[in-house]
Amino acid sequence: MSGRETVRVQVNEPLRAALAVVDAGGVAAALHRGQVLVPTTAKQGLIAPLVATDAGGRRLLPAFSGPDALQAWGAADRAGSVPGKDLVDLAAAQGVVGVLFDPAGPNPVEVGLQELSLALDGLATGPDGVTRTSEPLRARAADDVPPRLLDALLACPLPPGAELWVFERAAHGRPLLTVALGGASVTSSSAQRIAEYLGATPGLPTVDLITLDEGVLRQLADQVPAARVR
Repeated sequence: MSGRETVRVQVNEPLRAALAVVDAGGVAAALHRGQVLVPTTAKQGLIAPLVATDAGGRRLLPAFSGPDALQAWGAADRAGSVPGKDLVDLAAAQGVVGVLFDPAGPNPVEVGLQELSLALDGLATGPDGVTRTSEPLRARAADDVPPRLLDALLACPLPPGAELWVFERAAHGRPLLTVALGGASVTSSSAQRIAEYLGATPGLPTVDLITLDEGVLRQLADQVPAARVR
């Protein structure tokens, strides 16, 4: 990891949105696709991550969704841009118990290292930008799915044998609307087509589009059978 001018680093907006609803799964997905800023310090002539200690003596690795959040913290003069998917390995090497995201706001969130590692291990993002998960979901029926979204899901191109679901994922009291695609016939290109179709359809709410392996798909069917659209 090398230091760089933080003004050149863009805000990781998906990470910031996930922090706002305290959603560890969303944090992991945003990390898998983007970068974070980690403050650095000089130790014996080498640049190393800056580790913080809380009031109880626990060691935490501060990480930031953007330059403004780092500047609000004000406890470091420099930072390195780190691929989010490498954050767990970096934190583990420092002997910390967790990662403290945006400690000075806008939404400070601490995620334990084990929880973050498990969430990242369950994700794989293909070149199409669609998140694939084998992690169990905390799903519930959506209270109010916009009719325009249902219409779009009913009309979007779906490969034979594929399933399409819409539901809410629990995020500490706030719902996260999710569209899931599953089935043996689902490929990267079919997921890409659906992502492009939804992205090009005006008036739709922001949703997470994920694909599920067979085990998670069956778990979803047991949890919220009415969430299946097609």
